[in-house]
Amino acid sequence: MTYALSATKLVTYKQCPQQYNFRYELGISTRSAFGSADLGNALHQALAIAYRDWHYNNHKPE
Repeated sequence: MTYALSATKLVTYKQCPQQYNFRYELGISTRSAFGSADLGNALHQALAIAYRDWHYNNHKPE
């Protein structure tokens, strides 16, 4: 049986053998909140609401 290795797998194993086991041996993957588009969309919507409700005569949003 052959086992495919890659530079990414080796670096992952060197950093954290348990993470390597979860990801490559058990096939468990997680979505990171910081790496997903959901965080960017939520931030964009929050800023759009803040600036839409901004009154330039007042120095803070209402």
